[in-house]
Amino acid sequence: EIFLIPESTVKTSAFEQCWTADSITVNPYFIPEEMAQIEFKTRKPDEFIQLWQISGPYSRDGKDAGALFDEPFPPEKNQGQWRTIQLGRDGLSLTNIEFHDFYGGENRVAYARTRFYSESNQTAFLELGSDDGVKVWHNGYLVHQKNEQRACNPADDKVQIEIKKGWNELLFKVTQGIGGWELTACLTDDAGKALDNLKFEF
Repeated sequence: EIFLIPESTVKTSAFEQCWTADSITVNPYFIPEEMAQIEFKTRKPDEFIQLWQISGPYSRDGKDAGALFDEPFPPEKNQGQWRTIQLGRDGLSLTNIEFHDFYGGENRVAYARTRFYSESNQTAFLELGSDDGVKVWHNGYLVHQKNEQRACNPADDKVQIEIKKGWNELLFKVTQGIGGWELTACLTDDAGKALDNLKFEF
């Protein structure tokens, strides 16, 4: 969900000389209960997974994004070349991998993976959003798939996974039809609180 949070003070531009700016004394868009929900649902950027490796793009002549969803490419066979990125640095988004900025194009796929260490076995929930379709493997096992064209919204999908003590890996395959091409993900407990006891590293 995307919310527009209004500024407390109206600002005019050079083209708006016909009226006088005044302070907004009440929120004209949201009632207090709605604002509480906005604050509850809005995650801080550092709650999202920010350390990634990406690989791509991959395609097959004559196949669109939907057909490529089940087409295996090198990263699914422990092959391929990877590039490490840190979200929030070098002009990158704080929360989303924006594949369209790295690769561009249409009817193709890209992969992203992240690796983290856990001090104990624990049940977790993977909240993710993708543009377009997405497959997810946890430690080599397919745990989620959704083959559709959609916009990338945080927590569109919620997947329960069992994190093991030691190193864990998540591998994502994201398809691209046309337009945007993104991925965002966060690991939480059953109450929706982002896990802060994991060490991400490659």
